[in-house]
Amino acid sequence: EANAVSTKYVNEHDYERILPALNSLGTESGDDSWFGLSKETSGSIAGPRVLLPLLYTCFHLLYDADGVVSRVSNKALKCVVTTCIERAKDEDLDELSRNSWIKFIETTFIPSLKIGIMTKDASIRRSFVLLFSHVARHFGDYDSVHLYGDLKSLIRDDDQDLDFFLNVTHVQLHRRARAFNRLRKTLTSSDEPLFSEQSYVNVLLPLAMHPIYEYSSKTEEAYVLEAIAAAGEICRHLPWSKYNNTLQTALNNLGRYPDQERFLIAMMCSIIDAFHFPVETGESADSATKTQGNGVWRSLKNRIIPKVESFLIKEKTDKSGATVKSLRPSVTLALMKLFQK
Repeated sequence: EANAVSTKYVNEHDYERILPALNSLGTESGDDSWFGLSKETSGSIAGPRVLLPLLYTCFHLLYDADGVVSRVSNKALKCVVTTCIERAKDEDLDELSRNSWIKFIETTFIPSLKIGIMTKDASIRRSFVLLFSHVARHFGDYDSVHLYGDLKSLIRDDDQDLDFFLNVTHVQLHRRARAFNRLRKTLTSSDEPLFSEQSYVNVLLPLAMHPIYEYSSKTEEAYVLEAIAAAGEICRHLPWSKYNNTLQTALNNLGRYPDQERFLIAMMCSIIDAFHFPVETGESADSATKTQGNGVWRSLKNRIIPKVESFLIKEKTDKSGATVKSLRPSVTLALMKLFQK
């Protein structure tokens, strides 16, 4: 029923069948709810894995252009989280059964959210971001980094104007810009990492990167600059492999997105400013630091610095058709700071 197709119109849903089916999933009880469908006919619990086809169907419908279908699917997916947390805390279930509902969120629900948060359509991405917020709110007391409960600190039920997830998906640009500004200040307020590596890499960093590539008008400039500053601060908390991948991606995309060149240069400089790794070129360091430091040094020497230096000179064509070369001050300053470290 959740995939019902109209017999009258091409490429249309059968709304009389699909909407009631999705609405029934969004209820907290009943035979057609998530928990009701996870039961066997004898009344015993079969477990959450039997729900996989329906779960992936609901995620697929989140990408649907029809707003009605996507909203009902979103409601059904929120109910999945509520059902799972209730089953995980149900003392009538044995430990294996309770853990199976948590694993269901970790191994199926969360990976689908991570894919959705990377989508380029902002309206679709909004649903996935708010679902991440929903998961973090309900699983904030769990230690598993794969449940992203540490992001609960960014949720403000008492004041929605300070809620990061609500504001970063807000229709108003200045609200989104303020969300990144507050995130950056939160990250700079402590020398210790406030979130797990998974939260930085899979949620916060992608959200900060999207505005850079989606810039389309001058009114978005302040918003994009706040996102760049937040991305740089996030990079201060990344391990070397993730930091290196992020910087390499920015460098490689400079030639692919000519319209966003100015902001990609700014992001590259922001990431370089966030460099925080030990570098050792000699033989005097202790073995642990020396191993990592030499690896970092080889990457800097052979790939990163030569690539960054290639963007030092900017070529322009003047009115007479002559090529004019100029130095990019921001790249020069970023390299100077990197050499000083």
